[in-house]
This record gives sequence, C-alpha cells and structure tokens, in this order.
Amino acid sequence: MAKSHRQRLWTRSGMSSRDGCLVRLGASLPLRSAAGRVVAFLCAAVVLVLFSTETLTAAEPSLTLAQDSEPRVTILVAKDAGPPVRHAADELAAYLSRVTGGRFKIRATRPAKTPVIAVGPKAARMVQPDFSVEGLTTEGIVLRTVNGSLILAGGNRRGTLYAVYSFLEDFVGCHWWAPDAETVPSRPTLNIPQIDVRYVPQFEYRDISYHDASDPDFSVRNKLNGHHHRLFHDDGYHNVVPDFKRGGRRWNWLRSDKWGTHAAYLLLPPEVYFKDHPEWYAEVRDDQPHGVGYIGYPNAAGTGRRPLSVEECNKQRRPLCLSNPELRAEAVRNVRWAMSWGVAASLWDLSQIDGMNACRCQQCMDIVNEEGAYSGLRLRFANSIAKEFLRTSGSHFTTLAYHYTRKPPKHAKPGENVIVLLVTAYDELPSGKNTEISYAVPLNHERNRSFARDLTGWVNTGGRIYIYDYAANFSHPIMPFPNVRVLGPNLRFFRDQGIRGYASEAHSRTPGTELAELRTWLAARLAWNPDLDAQQLIRTFCSGYYGAAAGPHIVAYIDALHDAVAETDEWLHVGWGYDAKYLNWPYVKTAWQHLNRAAEAADSDQLKFRVQVARLPLQYVSLMRWNEHRTAAQQAGDAWPLPDNSRQVLDQFIEIAERRKISTLKTILNQPQIRSILEAQ
Repeated sequence: MAKSHRQRLWTRSGMSSRDGCLVRLGASLPLRSAAGRVVAFLCAAVVLVLFSTETLTAAEPSLTLAQDSEPRVTILVAKDAGPPVRHAADELAAYLSRVTGGRFKIRATRPAKTPVIAVGPKAARMVQPDFSVEGLTTEGIVLRTVNGSLILAGGNRRGTLYAVYSFLEDFVGCHWWAPDAETVPSRPTLNIPQIDVRYVPQFEYRDISYHDASDPDFSVRNKLNGHHHRLFHDDGYHNVVPDFKRGGRRWNWLRSDKWGTHAAYLLLPPEVYFKDHPEWYAEVRDDQPHGVGYIGYPNAAGTGRRPLSVEECNKQRRPLCLSNPELRAEAVRNVRWAMSWGVAASLWDLSQIDGMNACRCQQCMDIVNEEGAYSGLRLRFANSIAKEFLRTSGSHFTTLAYHYTRKPPKHAKPGENVIVLLVTAYDELPSGKNTEISYAVPLNHERNRSFARDLTGWVNTGGRIYIYDYAANFSHPIMPFPNVRVLGPNLRFFRDQGIRGYASEAHSRTPGTELAELRTWLAARLAWNPDLDAQQLIRTFCSGYYGAAAGPHIVAYIDALHDAVAETDEWLHVGWGYDAKYLNWPYVKTAWQHLNRAAEAADSDQLKFRVQVARLPLQYVSLMRWNEHRTAAQQAGDAWPLPDNSRQVLDQFIEIAERRKISTLKTILNQPQIRSILEAQ
C-alpha cells in the first residue's frame, strides 16, 4: 500500500483528514516511555484511551470544568442548532452534573469572561471563528481546547453527538457498558488537559445485532449507526421516521421480510408471478436442487428444468433467473412501488435467497462463465436495478457476496449506489472438503486464505464493500465460543484492505447469550477505532461491568478458554458443538476455578447476578456433558466445582436464565441431555 495505516490515521492538528485524527497533550514524549506514561497520568488520562496516541507534549495549563462541585464553565449551543446538537448538549450537561455534583447551564450566547464548552460547529465558531468541519463527513469529531474554552463538535448529523460522548468517555471517565449498566465517576473538581483531537471513523457503517445493542441511548453513546439500532420512531408498520435527536441511522432496510437480506426471491413471489412467468424461476437439475460444482459456480452439467408449480418453487427454494430482461423490468417496477409507500428506508436488498441454489440455464451460465464466478451475474442484476434509481431516490441497493457468490467477478463492478455485503461464511458445500471459515484465528490467517483472497478481490473492484461478520455460535448460543481474541485483528485487517462498513450478526432476539454484553461493547469500540488494544478493552470492560474485584477473574476465564482452543488447534466455526475438545474436563476445570472466584469476589447483588449470567455457558456445557465430566474429575482426583445433583444445577441454571429473560431457554431445555435430567427426577 502507498501509505501505512498509521500514516492514513494520524494527521497534524489543523490539517484536513478524511480518516484520521491527532491527540495532542503538550510536547513530544513517546507514550510507551516512562516519562510519557507519567505525563499521561498527570494529564488525567482515563482507563480507556480511545485514540492510540503517538506523542504527548509537556504539560500545559488545564481547563477547570468544576471546582468543589461548582461549575466553572457554561455549555454554549447556537440558538438555531439542530436536534442532534441540542441533544448532545443536554447529555453533556446531565453527565457533567452527575460527575461533579454541580448544575451545568446551557446558553445560546457566549457569556463575557467565562470559559465555555462550545457544542456543535456553530457554537465552535463563537470560540474559534475559523473553525471548519471540512473533511469530517457526517461522523467525524473535533475535541479542542482553544483560548481557555473547549470545543466539542463534528459533522452533521452524528458528529457532535460522538464528540460529546468521546469526551465524556475518554477525559471524564464515563462508560456505557450495557443499556442497564454504566459508570459515572464522582469528581467534584474536574480538570481536563489541553486537547486537540480530530478523528473520522474508518468504518462509515457500524452495526451490531446483539439484542441489547438495539437500545437507542446505548447505540448512540457507543457510536453504532446501523440497521439494528433503534434510532428511529415507529408509530405503525410503514411509518418509521429517523430519531433525529440521536442522529438516526447511517443506512436502514425497510422493515419487511420482502426487502431485508435474502430478499430477491420475495421481490417476485411465485404466488403472484409463476402462473404467467414460470421462466422467471431458476432452472436446476432434479438430482441436485441445492448443489454447486466448485467455488463460485453452480453445477450446470446435465439437463435442468424450470419448476412445475408454486409448491415446487417454495419447497426447493428456487431462486430467480437473473438474466431474464423481463424479470429485471418487473423488479424495477416493484422497487418503485415499494418506495412509494413513504417509508424512511435507505437500503433495498437484492440478495440471493439463503442456501446454495442458483439458476443453471444457458443464458445465466454464459454470463457466469464470462465473469468467472456466479457473483458476476448477481452483481449485473443488482446494478441493472440500482441504476434506475441512481439520481432520483437517494437510496442504495445491497447484495450479498455469500456462499456461491462469495468469489468476486472478473469484470463486473458494483454500481455507484450498490453496496456489496461480503459475508464471513464458507463459499461452497462439496462433499469431503472443509470450506468453513475458522473463527479461532484471524481472517488473514493461513486457514482462511481463500476468504482473504476473495476480500481483496472485492475491494479491488473499487466498489463500496461492507463486511457482514458472523460473531457468535448459532447452533448453541449459550455455549462458550472463544472467538473474542480475533475481533481486533479482523477489524484492522478489514480497515487496512479498504472495507468501508462493518456489520456483526449475532443473537438479536434474546438477551443473555454468551458474554453478549462484552461482545457488544467490544465490537462497538473496535468498529469505531480498530487500532485500540482489544485485550486492554476486555480488561476495562470486565472491571467496569463485573466489578474491580470480580473482573480480573472473568478475564482469566476468557483467556483460559481461548488458550484451550489454541492448544487443541480446533477449527471453531459458527456451528461448533458442545462436544468440542476445548471443553474437555481439564479445560472446564480451570474455567470453573476462575468463574467461582469471580462469584466469590463480586461485592454486590447486582454484580453477583452479572457473574451468574456469565457462568451460564459453562453450566450448560457441564449439564450437556455431565457424566463424562464427573467421571473425568473422579479419575483425576479433582474436586467437583458444582453441586453433586445435576437437577440442582439445572434448577439454578433455569432460575438465572429466566431472570435474565433468555428466550432460547425453551430450546435449551429440549436438548436430549437436559430433558433426561428433567425427566429423571
């Protein structure tokens, strides 16, 4: 690459940058040196440092925001500031008041001889007349002390919100761990150092689909802007409007299964169109309705045929014949009709139906062969629809690079208003060959070389490419799934390759899945700034969420499981089972030691409950492998870390799961091993 990622990330204050920032706290001292660490401490550096600072400077006079609970500054907001800026000022005043014990006032005019915190670009110009948001796009931030005052501002709409939350987190010490868990320190006297921060997030789209991440306040405070975040108001199925106060979402699909991911099949439902247009539905072989031949190609050998009925279309999940020009024209009409509903959607999905099926007619295969991959045909289809709306709707169209469309095409390139969602999933399902991605190692690891190759190929098309990342175990959502360590390397890999958006698919319909709170918060931090130290973030979260006494034991538990995966060299895909080698007794014994110590160290009922929820995944494994683990413990002469009665353990599990409102509990209790415990006693 022409520039290293650090060269792209950092720029000097006052120099415009689309994707970087500078944090400056005085003269030039390396942060890694002892002197640099001392200066950072004296400058009130907080536990979590959002920006990976390269230089610090000799201490300059700090700005006092409050002295003995008496505010020393006024919050300044322009009279005609928009809803996001006003909400940012309200949040700043509320949290500074809670931190210091004083009451911070918001004014529209600058008071004489009184320092201010200028919130928003217009207020910033009252402090610094030449202040500019050029290059900040919609989400870049500026945190800057100028002439004895502080500027917190950013691009329209979300930038100023993010500037305020970055300041509260990185310089005041506030943290939002989960919708129902935050840290607000007590600092009656609040001083801040000289600050000069300019930063533009490196992923324009940041979407985390864990259940609790949908909370609007949690979302905006952790700088999440994607489809799964409830940054909107809904008074009916069709009537969704952005929550302008919280900045709204970057992109969002229509709230309908006909227009979300995997929507192309429902774009032209066979119940409506099959009778008159059976040729619009895929031609496949009778003996291989879901098969593929090799990477990027459906198997077109032999004689295929069109479906004979609507029932056959639905049973075999027959996709569309994408090369048919009449079908494309009708698809355009249907998109235009949906847009007429007056909804706030900005994304329209044209992705393949889930599964491995694809049309094998000669016309489709001619395009596939020309492109060297089936993705070429699908991308041409998406481009042909999207171009009809390029100058009129302001919308974008999404299509997945997924399974048989994961391999990039030779010639087709995404249109200007097309977004390709590259899924971290296998590319084919031939017999006798493992093409699953290994989530135990980073995606640029040798195991995952085919995915890394495809990622590079898609970026080289020059289009807008987002990652759609599988973040959890979908077969056993409650099971320990040690893939947290790869998140930091993966996000940096995506950034370095030129990926522009990040979406993480997890468990959106139930709270309480394995370490969901940590995973949500950690992914949000790294999606905002992938250069952060993920291990330090994990330690910070665990101390904040589980408590300073219990947190280190939770970290040790997480480390032990990740070490076990590395030692057993397991592949770890998203369907990994509870019989995994890393969950054998020697590793489970160590994990229980750490979790039991965490339970003993938790020093409040609230923290004890959070630790109990963190213990559920290991309880689940112990229940599923009860006899095996009991026998192994006895043979090894190890103390059993649980009650001797499995029903007693199960009752404890059910009690905590119900209290946490884990909706998958019914499925868990239906597992044969669990059901046998219930039926035996």
